[in-house]
Amino acid sequence: MVYSNATSLIPGIYPDSITVVDSLAQTYTLLETLTVSKADTITVTPTTPVGLTYNNGDTITWTETVSVTPLVNNDTVTTAIYYSGTAFSGETYSATNTVFPKKAGNYVISSLITAVNYGTVSAGQLAYYQYTKYETATLSIARASRALRIANPSLTNIYAAAVNETITMYATGVGVDTVTVTWTWISGGCTVTPLGKVFSSVAGSCVVNISVPQTDNYLAASDTRTITFYLFTSGFTFAGQNAGGSHTVILDYLPRLETTTITTAADSSTTTIAPVITSITQTAGGIGSGTNTVIEIVGENFWTTAGSVTVNFGRNIESRNATSYITSRTPIKIILSIPDSYMSANGFTTGVSMGRAGVITPAGESILSTPVLRVIVVNI
Repeated sequence: MVYSNATSLIPGIYPDSITVVDSLAQTYTLLETLTVSKADTITVTPTTPVGLTYNNGDTITWTETVSVTPLVNNDTVTTAIYYSGTAFSGETYSATNTVFPKKAGNYVISSLITAVNYGTVSAGQLAYYQYTKYETATLSIARASRALRIANPSLTNIYAAAVNETITMYATGVGVDTVTVTWTWISGGCTVTPLGKVFSSVAGSCVVNISVPQTDNYLAASDTRTITFYLFTSGFTFAGQNAGGSHTVILDYLPRLETTTITTAADSSTTTIAPVITSITQTAGGIGSGTNTVIEIVGENFWTTAGSVTVNFGRNIESRNATSYITSRTPIKIILSIPDSYMSANGFTTGVSMGRAGVITPAGESILSTPVLRVIVVNI
């Protein structure tokens, strides 16, 4: 008889006898022994975890289970689970460690039966079973990937800067370990420092890369971004009087980046860069002198194609358009010959400023997006 089907007997040798009484009251006794042998070998097997990754130093979610088969007679057991091995960092875990590892590495899971509901257990061996066999499982905790990314400290998802401005970028998603971030210039007319400071003296694109090596708990990672450097312009909101006498001009402005794609024709006749006025002077004539007043406007990015440039003077630019008096224009200079009739019609007299002057091209139509609409005193 085997323990597996001995519902009330445990393994062992039991004396037994059978007594027979016949019709004449004669008795006969047969002595015998009953042997209950141990149940078959059982195997203790821990579960092999799958897909575990380093969790930034936090506890890894996993519930370890152990199977014990084949138990009989509704036996139940209690097991202890151990995690031994070496992390990639070199930290070791002994064969009696019961704490689930947090660091990336390769480990061995083992188990031991410590109690049974029926019978006894000694050194992990169940008394009522022929043998208790222990298997092990492999525990692998992989290195984690990094969400490495180049970021702008003030505008996280915008990669833009003004020409001649140093912009300090930084690395996010590095992880919780100590690692050196390497900044590398890839292309473009810019420079990059080891601390992520990017500078360019010309407009255009700058491609930079950051990288970190593989460490004990993280995989290597890199990120590449394109930073666009723009020429810086200012948008102005004008409120007030034209300059002259005791009037005051108030300029409220909000600096911003001009993000128009920069293109310029080979002969500089057109450009997507807004015009800039650097000086306005009277070179000849004057009101009442018998000759027209000649005004030179010097600057850059003036269009020279027909109908592409407008020149205005004074506050009311709609009625003070002087474009028809342009006699010459190049990308850097516009010359106007203005008759007395225009001067008197608009209230301009000798010794009084003509107020602000504006040069408008298709690249600078909006007063909010160009810096050319400003107060300029013309001495006449």
